[in-house]
Amino acid sequence: RNVTGRDESKINWSEYSAFMNRQIEELLTNYGPIGAIWFDGWWDHDEDVTPFDWQLSEQYALVHKLQPSCLVANNHHQVPFDGEDIQIFERDLPGENEHGLSGQEVSQLPLETCQTMNGMWGYKVEDQNYKSVHELVQLLVRTSGKGANLLLNVGPQPDGALPDAALSRFKEIGAWLKDNGETIYGTTAGGWNQGEDVVTTRK
Repeated sequence: RNVTGRDESKINWSEYSAFMNRQIEELLTNYGPIGAIWFDGWWDHDEDVTPFDWQLSEQYALVHKLQPSCLVANNHHQVPFDGEDIQIFERDLPGENEHGLSGQEVSQLPLETCQTMNGMWGYKVEDQNYKSVHELVQLLVRTSGKGANLLLNVGPQPDGALPDAALSRFKEIGAWLKDNGETIYGTTAGGWNQGEDVVTTRK
C-alpha cells in the first residue's frame, strides 16, 4: 500500500463517492456530447481495510441516462461489470498476462490495451527508457490482431508540452501507419495469430 502522508481519520468514502457522482453529472450535462468515461479502477481504496460499495451499477446508469451514447470503461483488472461498455487490459494484450495485471477472462465487449511509451503513466524526468518505434509498432499490430484498441499513454511535461522523445515516436508511428494503416484502421481480430511472428486483422 502506498503511503501518502494524509490524515486517514478524515477519509470519508461515502462523501467522496457522492462528490464524484456530482462531478460526473456536471461533466455529462454542461459540456456537450461525451464519447466515453474512463475510470481508473479504485486503487486509492483498500477494500481489505475499509469495505465500501461503490454502487457502480447506479453510477453507470447515471452516465447512460445523461448521455446514452457515452461508453463506460473501468480499469479494475476484473471481468467487466454490468453497465461497462469496454474491457481494459493494463500493460497486457487481451488473453495475455505477462505483467500480472490482466488475468481476467476476455469478454465479448470491445477491448482496449493501455500501455506506456516509457515506464511511467505520468511524467518523470529521469525516465528516459522509451520503447523503440519498432516495439511500439509491434504493440500496435499485436493489439489490433486481438481486435483491441491501443491506448498509448504519454505524460506531459510540467509546462504541458509533450516530451520530444514521445513526439518523435508518434511521428515515426504515423509514418508507418501512412503506409500500413489499412491493416489497422477499422479492423477486427483476424482470427489467426502465431505469437509475435504472424498477426492477422480483417475488415
